[in-house]
Amino acid sequence: MSQTPNTPVARNRTVSFLSSSKVRSAFKSPLRSPNTAGSPANTAASCNSSGRKRRRPALSGAFNSPLKLKSPKIEVTQEEIQSLKDLVKNQEKEIRELEEEGLREEDLQIHIDKLHEYNEIKDIGQLVIGRLAIQLQTTTRALYPKFNLNLED
Repeated sequence: MSQTPNTPVARNRTVSFLSSSKVRSAFKSPLRSPNTAGSPANTAASCNSSGRKRRRPALSGAFNSPLKLKSPKIEVTQEEIQSLKDLVKNQEKEIRELEEEGLREEDLQIHIDKLHEYNEIKDIGQLVIGRLAIQLQTTTRALYPKFNLNLED
């Protein structure tokens, strides 16, 4: 009877396997010590006398990290508080001035939506010009003048 490299030769011997990393030994469990790897008496080290796995005791309380970090104290001076209050007042004043000129926040959202639509259309145009450049075996830069396009746009 011929033996293949993936079959055990005897019960006591380690089985050899071929793997992508070209390691030719069977996996060894990190839970077993090297002295007791083949010992049948120690194969159930994580089991109790009835053969069932032991349960770990439930952890009680919060996790206490051995590394104690102190959060930095943030000191804010009255001067910094006042400068921030002044900044808020200036921005509120600018908002009131823009509203008096006839601008509204709703108009801003409409303008933003139109910019998004413009950018999507421009991206599609860039894609088409890029594919055309591939077909013509040239660069997109060389095609811009042919279509009266500005390179800086």
